Amino acid sequence: MYDLIIKNGRVIDPDTKLDQVTNVYLKNKKIAGFGNSNEAKEVLDAKNKIVTPGLFDMHVHLREPGREDKETIETGLRSAIKGGVTSVLSMPNTTPLADNQSVIEFQNKRAQELQLSNLFVSGRITKNKKAITEMSEMKTKGIKAVTDDGQDVQNEKLLQNAMKWAKTFDLPLLVHAEVENLAGGSMHEGTVSLELGLDGISYATENIALQKSIFLAQETGCKLHITHLSNRYGLELVKNAKKQGLNITCEVCPHHLFFSHEKCYEWNTNAKMYPPLREKEDMEALTEGLINNDIDVIASDHAPHLLSEKMLPFAEAPNGVVGLETLFASLNTFLLRENKISLLSLLEKLTTKPAKILNVNKGTLEKNSEADLAIFNLEKKWTVDENKFETKGKNSIFKGLELFGKAEHVLVGGDFKLKNEVII
Repeated sequence: MYDLIIKNGRVIDPDTKLDQVTNVYLKNKKIAGFGNSNEAKEVLDAKNKIVTPGLFDMHVHLREPGREDKETIETGLRSAIKGGVTSVLSMPNTTPLADNQSVIEFQNKRAQELQLSNLFVSGRITKNKKAITEMSEMKTKGIKAVTDDGQDVQNEKLLQNAMKWAKTFDLPLLVHAEVENLAGGSMHEGTVSLELGLDGISYATENIALQKSIFLAQETGCKLHITHLSNRYGLELVKNAKKQGLNITCEVCPHHLFFSHEKCYEWNTNAKMYPPLREKEDMEALTEGLINNDIDVIASDHAPHLLSEKMLPFAEAPNGVVGLETLFASLNTFLLRENKISLLSLLEKLTTKPAKILNVNKGTLEKNSEADLAIFNLEKKWTVDENKFETKGKNSIFKGLELFGKAEHVLVGGDFKLKNEVII
């Protein structure tokens, strides 16, 4: 007898290319199979819903240790569950930085205690921007990638050596592309920044750093992943690198797909981020890149901040928006419902692809895999109310917008973590 049957749902697994209405069987916390049996201890009817692998968000800032006023591992992982996200990769810009074994060990231990979404941890590339971290030691504690996210490695020789070490330890190196000498602005350099009288951030700030990383990855053979790609010129650099056979992947965030720099009007600090919101032509190019599979992953870059920080003058407010709880709904609303991309292709970028980039056995409904899955109601309409978020961060760019799509049930490791939209 099975432990659970999820029946009548449209089951979509990008890993095995399954897309059909069928029943999913769970036994001993694993996917046991598909078919028509009705013998189970518990039955859940998913009629008119989709059943998918739990989403994998590979770009999340959890803030703990050190900035628990902004977010904790618990509130961040609860936010993930609400969004149908069963696995996250945390960024290492904590306080202290996740550049050593003790911080990595603490984060993993805390996640194990909570038993919410799976937490995968990244470690820093550098210590104080001056030396390479002990990647081998951090890997023994479970890191799945290295990155200085929030900063770019400005010293080319240091980055070159770091890429060699990352390759040695089979760790993807995640790049936050930014030339610090060109940075310092508050938003995209364009007509809106001129109207608002704000210093702008040019395309060159991102793309020169991006080109540097691509050249060094070509030389070293490092597995390179570009985070939060924001513009059409950068996308062309990535496409050309892929054509040359480089081991390179990239991600895009919903905010760069759906909003331009015009969202910064009225001094809207929830539209302030790095890289900044660009132009409509960039939105269109990134969407096309997603459709054409030039872009591998969609990630939220979930970055909670205090309300008091986001209420500062635009130039002084911190960069970043929250995104775990709106990740799927925004994509469903503005891509799927407008028939711009297939559901199978979209889910691949939210499940299978990030898992494969990070070399973890997630993002699949394959038989005998751990039962991490989400059941979404694609037609559920809701208005984004930041005061109802599980995350401590209220800085959502989708604030007040009407979205479609909600996670109704979520299982992690075969256990329900969300039932009828309520965390249990």
